Amino acid sequence: MKKFFTLCASLLLSFGAFAQDVDLESFVFTDLEGNEVADGSTIVVSKINKEGQMVVPLKVVNKSGEKQAVSMYENIDAMPNGGWQTCAFGNCMQLTSTGYSPKNVMSDDYNADIQTEWMPVVGQYATWEATLQIHIFNITYKTSFGTKVETAGNEIIAYGPKVTVRFAYEPEIHILSPVSTEELGQGGGFGRYATGKLAVFNQMPVSDIDVFDGGKVVKMRVGLSAATEISHIYIYPVYDGYIQEAVVSEEVSGGAAGWNEFELSTPVTLNMEGWESILIGFEYEQTADGYPLSITSSNYGLFVYGNLGQGVAYYSAGTGDLSIQAVVEKTLDEYNALPSYFGDFVVAPGESTSGYMYLRNRGSETIENVSYTLTIGGTVGEEQTAQVSQPLSLGQEGYIEVPFSAAASEGTQSYVLTVTKVNGEPNANENNSVEGLLATTSRTVEHRVAVEEYTGTMCGWCPRGLMGMEKLRNAYGDKFIGIGIHQYNNSTYSQSNTSPDAMYLNPTTYALLPFTGAPSCMLNRMVMSDPYYGFTKQYGDIVEDFQLALNMPAHAGLTVKGEWNADSTQVTATATIDPLVDGAEYTIEYALVADGLTGTGRGWSQVNYYASQYAQSTQITLASLPEDLKFLWTAGTTYNPVFNDVCIAGSFVNNVNQATAPTNLKAGEITENTFTLSMPTYTVLANAIKKDQVWVVALLVNRLGEVVNAAKALLPSGTAAIGSAVNENASVVERYSLDGRQLPEAQKGLNIVRMADGSVRKVVVK
Repeated sequence: MKKFFTLCASLLLSFGAFAQDVDLESFVFTDLEGNEVADGSTIVVSKINKEGQMVVPLKVVNKSGEKQAVSMYENIDAMPNGGWQTCAFGNCMQLTSTGYSPKNVMSDDYNADIQTEWMPVVGQYATWEATLQIHIFNITYKTSFGTKVETAGNEIIAYGPKVTVRFAYEPEIHILSPVSTEELGQGGGFGRYATGKLAVFNQMPVSDIDVFDGGKVVKMRVGLSAATEISHIYIYPVYDGYIQEAVVSEEVSGGAAGWNEFELSTPVTLNMEGWESILIGFEYEQTADGYPLSITSSNYGLFVYGNLGQGVAYYSAGTGDLSIQAVVEKTLDEYNALPSYFGDFVVAPGESTSGYMYLRNRGSETIENVSYTLTIGGTVGEEQTAQVSQPLSLGQEGYIEVPFSAAASEGTQSYVLTVTKVNGEPNANENNSVEGLLATTSRTVEHRVAVEEYTGTMCGWCPRGLMGMEKLRNAYGDKFIGIGIHQYNNSTYSQSNTSPDAMYLNPTTYALLPFTGAPSCMLNRMVMSDPYYGFTKQYGDIVEDFQLALNMPAHAGLTVKGEWNADSTQVTATATIDPLVDGAEYTIEYALVADGLTGTGRGWSQVNYYASQYAQSTQITLASLPEDLKFLWTAGTTYNPVFNDVCIAGSFVNNVNQATAPTNLKAGEITENTFTLSMPTYTVLANAIKKDQVWVVALLVNRLGEVVNAAKALLPSGTAAIGSAVNENASVVERYSLDGRQLPEAQKGLNIVRMADGSVRKVVVK
């Protein structure tokens, strides 16, 4: 060992004499793609792998065309902690101080990674530099058992290029936020309802942010559209249906327009076990005419804590995302994509279809593309590469288009899609596969679209939702299955309630859908849309969204009918299911909806923010309103519309669907399913329901929670006289058969007709 260090010292002394004379024709450094790295270059290494190594991403290449004896001189005197390992030129060794890598005679075409890395002590962050230089030695010969053997000598005959490696071992920082942009959005505020201190929050499900579990929150950032005083920052966990004690709660001071940064006095480690979601937000000072909040998108629900006129409580403020960020220290995989099950597929013989598989980035590197294999019926296809719909940063979700071709013969096969690579690198996610079914069939079934609307009488923007649903009714007839869910007011009708909704639907009696604000709707539970403007909101139209949903093929036929019991307190629904896919798994849900609901007094008045009285605070003008909304300008701050498609009952009890799921479904085999629903009993609503305007609805739902098909049927009234005269002054606008199918024209036998004046009659056509 003593001789070794003596040799190192002499080499150091002689290094300077030849420093200017660099041999670039023998050995050179290249990057991992083979691009030559110039002498004197500096490269930065900032990533640490799962083994705790910061690997130098270099190769060494022999350009001379001859065998050469070579080593690498590694100056690591500045190494602050940890260990150093080098595996260059065929052997591995550890260095504790400046010295040489293994020395060896290498072939004329040598081209290999230098496999050299710093292994820092976990948490002992540091930035420092090492230098690596190629040294070329003489070749000596000796005879061993009669064979001439080449070995590397001790004489340096040339100095190759030198590279400086700057190691930056720093905490890996990531942003937990409802938004993915630093750009501030539209200004918002609640001065119309309250002034003084209010707290605003976004609710984010843990399924979107669990990659941050175990990370350390070190600071928070708040973006404001206008200056206001920020006095507190928060992160609350939500589980068991309740908001729990805050894990981040700190008094702060500041609030300039733009981004405001608040470092936590004590960093907080996130332990998300059992969490369902979080509330992330801040407390600020609201003035009567102030719009300080920066609202940039509408992925999550916006909540306000304070007194907005009905006492101090949490209030839903619709959809919208605050410019708020939690800065989290956490080391993540670089390339990690989690795919989502994306359904079963139906394709006609000789044709193909496409599915859109969503995946979430759970790694630190932005995802540009992924590679995948598709195994159908046990046969593995070639690896394919697909661009994602948009570059995905950490936590973002996007999709790839996956083509499916029909099988040679009709039938159902299973498929397995495995995401193998991210940006050409192995996918680190262990849950990298999804499964489903692919059916090849020439059969088709009628498709209808369920539009579930979140609304309420106290929602001032909901008049546009009522109009959007009417547009769909008029445009699509029985292909439109409208279900108006009155839950915005968050309270049922009572004498003590100052803002009731007479049509309020208890949330425990219907499916829990991810509505975060009103008005909003879901089309077949696949797309969240504005019920008037549609998915694109500003320039779109709900009719366009509906048509796109309708164009998708249904995977099972569905019809439904209903019958009253003797005293009209219950309805027995019978659904008929006609599957196109063998072995598909569905659940079925039922509901009752009512048309023509009207009333006077509390619970029936619809708040209207489009009224001229709100023009100054809403910045709406009569000229800016679409033609079919202009009547709202003069309708007053409240008005009394006719409410249609109102959900009055569902098949859920305590949020659990009570309808029995169909089982053992086989393509082409008809299956019936029944369930009994109870009519509402509270007087204000019950007295308003017209028995001849009640519909039974069935929804067939797949494993994704998407509605595969929907159906509805008008219930027989049991009271209207058959063959009764039709109002000569009212024209027929819709006709239905007894099982609820809309008829294009009068059909021989009993017809149910809806008149222009809103009345519904039974008419015998001879």
